[in-house]
Amino acid sequence: MAEITKGPRTSVNDFFGKHLNTDIPELSPIKKLMSEGDIRGAEKIFADYVRAFLQPEKLNRDWIGRKYSDDQRERLTKRAADIMEYKFSSCGIPWQFEKGKIDWEFNPTYNNYCEWPWQLSRHPEFSVLAEYYTLTKDEKAAKTFVDMISSWFEQAIVPENESGYKTICWRTIEAGIRMHGWSMQLHAFISSPALTDEFITTYFISIYEHGWRLRNFCTHGNWLLMEMHGLVRIALLYPFLSDAPEWKSYSLRRLEEELDIQVYPDGFQYELSTNYHGVVDHNYYAVLDLYRKMEIKAPEFLETKLKKLYEMYPHLTRPDRRLPDINDGAEMLIDGRMRQAVGLYPDRDDFRWFATDGKEGHAPDYLSYAFPYAGAVAMRTSW
Repeated sequence: MAEITKGPRTSVNDFFGKHLNTDIPELSPIKKLMSEGDIRGAEKIFADYVRAFLQPEKLNRDWIGRKYSDDQRERLTKRAADIMEYKFSSCGIPWQFEKGKIDWEFNPTYNNYCEWPWQLSRHPEFSVLAEYYTLTKDEKAAKTFVDMISSWFEQAIVPENESGYKTICWRTIEAGIRMHGWSMQLHAFISSPALTDEFITTYFISIYEHGWRLRNFCTHGNWLLMEMHGLVRIALLYPFLSDAPEWKSYSLRRLEEELDIQVYPDGFQYELSTNYHGVVDHNYYAVLDLYRKMEIKAPEFLETKLKKLYEMYPHLTRPDRRLPDINDGAEMLIDGRMRQAVGLYPDRDDFRWFATDGKEGHAPDYLSYAFPYAGAVAMRTSW
């Protein structure tokens, strides 16, 4: 391919001609319009189809149905206002960009800490704007979102042949993580007039490029699970993309295989980090949650094999319900994970006991616990 200086790399012609399923009746007029050179007409057909197809009432029901306290509403409003003034933060380090001018490869850290620009492209600020828009319908938030993400489309050109670990904006861990946030953001903003036909088309060109990169340059370990979560999310939510069936089949196969590869028989993820173990169960649960929200029957393995991952938490936790900081870990409370587990396995009274801080269920019938494969032992005198 010829070198380009402005993204996306994929042209509108290629997207409509090769990567969109125009056999869908509502999309079939696109073929004729493109043959006549009527790009704007084709974009309108596509964008109208997308607006009718998306189901924000399902995907974003947690935002739509949330009851905000005055304090929660005030914090959300303040954070959204800061973002609309181009105040960003990555890795806990804030930065004020000039309004309308984000450099997505910029690094303000004194020691050139690479995670700052990498994690900037996870786009958490866009999710704040989307949640705020869901609550308020403030069109300034939608316009800011469109301006900001459009600047990312232009600057962050998908690489042709770089490993998943390389580039600032297109590491595959970020590409996978983005697909979770982007999907909720799009569904939140889809009714806004700020999302023009041309914008929606460009947005889905980038979605296609994310799918292509995640499918062909995925890595391994806990990264792979974030990548495959992103890929299956694209395939489930946007089945009108030509590659969606293959992406769905591939990502689900890899996710099922990795449960046997990455999780020891004693339930600990093989990187032996409490944080990475959390990444694993979080991504599997998020895929299952997506199926449930969209009212699609989930693959059986998502429910049956998650139990072993959740069992690690009571086995390892301290009596204060926090995990020890093992390897690249953190002293995280396990109650949130246990509430998820109770929702999947309501018959597990030990899960329920941790989820409710001992108010329901019962404590485990053991004190100390040995992980024979992970090589860890948790020794307790009481709960």
